[in-house]
Amino acid sequence: MLTVGDYGVIRRAHRDGMSIRAIARQFHRSRWKVLDALASPEPRPYTRTREPQAPKLGPFKSVIDEILAGVRRGGHHGHVFERLTNHALNGRDAGEGRRTMHGADEAHALVPVVDGVHDLAHLVHQASGHDLGSCMCAYENDFGGRVVVSSYSPWNRLGRRPKCRQLAAVFDWLARGRMPMRPDAAGRAWPIVRSGPGRTVVVLLNL
Repeated sequence: MLTVGDYGVIRRAHRDGMSIRAIARQFHRSRWKVLDALASPEPRPYTRTREPQAPKLGPFKSVIDEILAGVRRGGHHGHVFERLTNHALNGRDAGEGRRTMHGADEAHALVPVVDGVHDLAHLVHQASGHDLGSCMCAYENDFGGRVVVSSYSPWNRLGRRPKCRQLAAVFDWLARGRMPMRPDAAGRAWPIVRSGPGRTVVVLLNL
């Protein structure tokens, strides 16, 4: 595997006029490796094409995830909106609602599997007004870990201030009140999440 130093040597040699064939011969690398070094400023990070196998733990992974998070995914629902509950983290915004479905997004109900799971928001059917169950939960597990689970894309339709205030309170709770700073609740923070094979990128825009 080529290192960052190898990439630099190869690029300098090519800049000095050496041919790709000569570089490959001098540094005992294939021409494909040389071309790769010339195409990128540094080695590409290794990424897994699939999750590593866990022969013994694998069958229990979903159960472990449920124990740590306190919930499991329930049924899928469309044509819904989110309504904040009267939990303390929602403060004065209890009962506020916003649409959660947009484009190809999905919303699922969350089903508690242990005691001590707190509802932060529920899904409500737009036409009938029926409560379809929780869509955002907070839980502190037996290991002292704090978890907040949201069953839909939380970065959609964040323009409403009640949701901004709820998220600020949630992050402060997750940090046990030790966040180094807390943005003005009137401001808008937009998280953008993009996932690909072996990696996830999260960008937080404070607009």
